[in-house]
Amino acid sequence: IHLRNRKMLRIISKNESFAEHSILHPGKIFLVRSCDRDDRFADNPYVRGPPFIKFYCGTPLMVSGHAIGVICVLGFKPGDVSQSECHLLLILARVANNYIMQNLDAIARNRQRSFMPAEGKAFPTGEIANSLPSREISSS
Repeated sequence: IHLRNRKMLRIISKNESFAEHSILHPGKIFLVRSCDRDDRFADNPYVRGPPFIKFYCGTPLMVSGHAIGVICVLGFKPGDVSQSECHLLLILARVANNYIMQNLDAIARNRQRSFMPAEGKAFPTGEIANSLPSREISSS
């Protein structure tokens, strides 16, 4: 999904995506200096047509060992990046990963709290518990 000004432009299929290649290289930079001269991307509709991407530099966002996305820079002219620019992109990815993990931890804590009875309250027992619907599961 590509976003611009917080509005979804369109969903991009895997075979059109540069990110699909980036996620294969956790902790590393995936760089394409000239997309129209790279066999993997020369026929890509975003290289051959609008927005005419010529340059791509990205690194995966990793959560618990799984790539969940990519943080990247796109360019409209062929280009290169310096070692310090690559380092900055890796730092930005690490910051984004930490932010995602903190939010996932907060979500997990909130979900856990929503299943716990309020302090001083007990789980339903007796008549209330017996009136809760139940269902037999067969193993056929």
